[in-house]
Parts: sequence; C-alpha cells; structure tokens
Amino acid sequence: MQRVIRNVLCISDKKVYVFLYNDVPNTAPHSSWIYCKNSSGYGAAHNNASWPCAQQFTDRTLEASGHIGIGAYFFSPTRPAASGGWSTEAEKGHVFIHELVHTQVPLVLESSLGSVDMYGNDGGHNFHELLPSRNSAFNEGVATSFALRYHLPAWMSMTTWYNNNEVMNIDNLTGCGALPPPLHCLQTRLTSASVAAEAACTATAACYKLRSIPAPIVMHNETVSANILFQYMQQFGSELMLVRDVKNALTEMNKASNYTFAPLFKEMVKSGMNYRNPKAAAGSTTHGQFLPLAILDYYTGYKVNDKATLASVLSVTWDATYTNVDDYFSSKRTTLLGFRTNATTWNVGQQLDKFAEHVNVKISATPPPAATATGTGNN
Repeated sequence: MQRVIRNVLCISDKKVYVFLYNDVPNTAPHSSWIYCKNSSGYGAAHNNASWPCAQQFTDRTLEASGHIGIGAYFFSPTRPAASGGWSTEAEKGHVFIHELVHTQVPLVLESSLGSVDMYGNDGGHNFHELLPSRNSAFNEGVATSFALRYHLPAWMSMTTWYNNNEVMNIDNLTGCGALPPPLHCLQTRLTSASVAAEAACTATAACYKLRSIPAPIVMHNETVSANILFQYMQQFGSELMLVRDVKNALTEMNKASNYTFAPLFKEMVKSGMNYRNPKAAAGSTTHGQFLPLAILDYYTGYKVNDKATLASVLSVTWDATYTNVDDYFSSKRTTLLGFRTNATTWNVGQQLDKFAEHVNVKISATPPPAATATGTGNN
C-alpha cells in the first residue's frame, strides 16, 4: 500500500490534507464539517456516517494538491460487512487510494454537458453504470486503476463481465430527442446504433448487455477505463510509467473541450514505443506501442478494429505525430485475435499476456501460459 501511495503522490509532488472525522456517534448530520458532509445517500443509510471523499485544488500555488476526508465509522476495524460493504482492511485501503488519486488528477467536465449532471439523474455512480460524462467516468476509472494495484476485488474484473455478458445501466435522461444525439444522450446513441435495451430493467434506467455496446459508448463506464489503465500497469510492470504519462498529459487533460482519456492514451502509446525490455535478447526489438492498443481493444469488447474506430473512441484523429499504429491494425491485431479460443472468450493470460510476449514487452522463460478457467487471469 505504501508503494502505491508513494507513486500516486509523484503525480503532483505535493502534500495532501487529510481530515479525520469522529462520526461514530452519528447523532446528527455532520453539516459543520469542511468536507464530506454526509455525502450522497451513504449517511442516510448509516446513521449520518461519512463516506470518504476527496477533491483536487484548482489553485496550483497551494502547498497541497487537494484534500481527503475520512470518517471513523468507515475505517472502524469492527464495522460489520453489512454496514455498506467495503469492510476488510484491503477494501478500505482500496478506497483510500482511490480517493487519494482524486487529489492528483483533475476532473474537467465536458462543456457539452450543459446542465446535465455528470452522474445522471440520481447524482451517483455505480460500477455497472454508463455515465453521461465520459470525463467523469475516466476520472473515477483512473482513481480505481491505482487502487486495483493494491487490492483487486474479483467482481471488478471486466474479463468476468465480458465472459458473463453482464448488464449495464444508463439513467433515463430527458431532452435527448435531437439528432444527431449529444454525447451524453447514451440511450439515443444506442438506439441510433440499433442496440436494443433489455426488456427487464428499472423504472429509472435502461439496461444493455455489455457485449452489444459500441466501443465509444462503453468508455462511459468507469470500470472499463479502470481495467484498461490497471492492465497497462500490470503488463509493463510499473505504476510509475502511468504516473509519468499522467504528468505529461495534464496540460491537455485540463481542457474541457477534450476527452481527458485521449491525451493520456497518446502518452501511454508513446511510452510503450520507448519501452525497452531489459531482459530481451540482444538485437531484438520491443514493440510496446501496440500493447496499449491491444488492452483498449480487449476491454472494449474487441471492437477497436481500425483507426476510424480508435478515433471515435478517443474523439481525436490519430496520426503518426502521436505514434504510428498502422501495424497494429494491419497485422498485430490478427495475432491478438489468434490467441482467443473462440470469439466469445476473454482471458488475460491467454490473450494480453501472450500478446505482451509477442511484442517483446515480456520475456518468458517458459512457453506462454496454458489456458485457465474463464475469468481467472490477473484481471
């Protein structure tokens, strides 16, 4: 945990203010607190306890990059699992790291959202939700990606989600009748893409099978970006690579006109291109620039099959100025697909691990890993 925290703090190279709250008595809403005032519906359900929260300071001249607020109720070692989940020490550490990243990476909402809440009508977000704001989904995802490096709950693996073709939900938004639909009008965009909703859902949301959702729209889910960034760190074996990429991309990420994931992904591909495997044989070439593309392809349901789709996913036109990726679509992607046992199987060990060896990012002293049961890869 200390390693991950140390690396996360390298993004800003600044202090973080931590506010510790005694919310165990829970006698009244904690309206006098500076931060985390009875946040969302957690307090109402748990006797006014506070869910951990964080914020980045926009004033970059301050000595601290942001603040975290933590209540004693949430972090109590005796709080039962029934009290809202996230009760083990590993789960609490996961939440702490997630909030810490929020003090380092800015949340810049798209100007196109207008008055639409970034999380939708309910003002909250869940792991299976497609959010109106891609930037909000990315911001939650990058925070979770570092937390996954400390503790990976099995149910957060997108590998399992794709194999199960799980149901994703979208809040019903009003004012989405115009065509072409704005980016935040996800249901209208899915209808335009001839993707049908599931018959059984909730009164306030529409539901869709994960494998049916086009790649540009599935990026509105925070768990997708979390798994992409986590797997990038896993495959290259480094959190500091992503830390450096975030630092290099921050200027562009701060522009509301951008999809904040796009400048970061460019940096990831550049880092992959410059990566040299120290264990590689003399004279061999590492093609690490293709690995982020393979990871993005994998976690969007193997739908990033050409540069046009890549451009649609990132909302940028990709060209050689960033890094030439033509070979991924002309040949390397075929290799990645060749590692699949069938077209409806996702397995990190059989696909991403083998691809990492193929592009010389990893060197295995043994043959590529044998097939494992569905969903038992490292994510």
